[in-house]
Amino acid sequence: TVPIGRQVKNLKLKISESKINKRINVKIFDSSVCPRYTARLIDNIKVADSPKWMQDRLKLVGFRPINNIVDVTNYVMLETGQPLHAFDYNKIDDGKMSIRLAKKGESIITLDGKNRLVDDNSIVIEDDKKIFDLAGIMGGANSEVDKNSKTIIIQAAIFDKKLIRATSKKLNHTTDPSYRYERGVDPEGTIQALEIAANFILKDCPSGKSL
Repeated sequence: TVPIGRQVKNLKLKISESKINKRINVKIFDSSVCPRYTARLIDNIKVADSPKWMQDRLKLVGFRPINNIVDVTNYVMLETGQPLHAFDYNKIDDGKMSIRLAKKGESIITLDGKNRLVDDNSIVIEDDKKIFDLAGIMGGANSEVDKNSKTIIIQAAIFDKKLIRATSKKLNHTTDPSYRYERGVDPEGTIQALEIAANFILKDCPSGKSL
């Protein structure tokens, strides 16, 4: 384990990769909106409680433990400063992830159950059927990892900090990821954060496979 407060930037991990008969197709419509997008696909997971030591450490800094996947994303964000997000792969149509600016009048129900009306300063991620993520601020309820999730996508990305701030202010909704994005996130940290997160998840789900 990596205790909170320890420097992890130069930590080297070797994650065994496997062939997974599933793919994601990421499309970025404007690289200035999302200059870097990194993701891992992890299959054959079992969603359960996270280890007690992780729950205890998250509680110490005010986070409510949720499950072994979401807790890892929060824990690694606290360690590295890089926000992470987990999606249920099977709730995303054909693995398509299109990152774009929203259109005025569009909306998304976020993980807190609220219907958020977005505008053309908001960054969203969609498939061919729906918007499923309010990027850099909060995930959508329609791609949430739950007890039935078997395959997940872990995201580590860089989003335009001015756009994140504009959306956060418009919605009057600040989250831990938006707080960090507004102040700038190290673009070189996405891969390292994903490696750490995948390592935790695969240790907790020994039959899991990562790509």
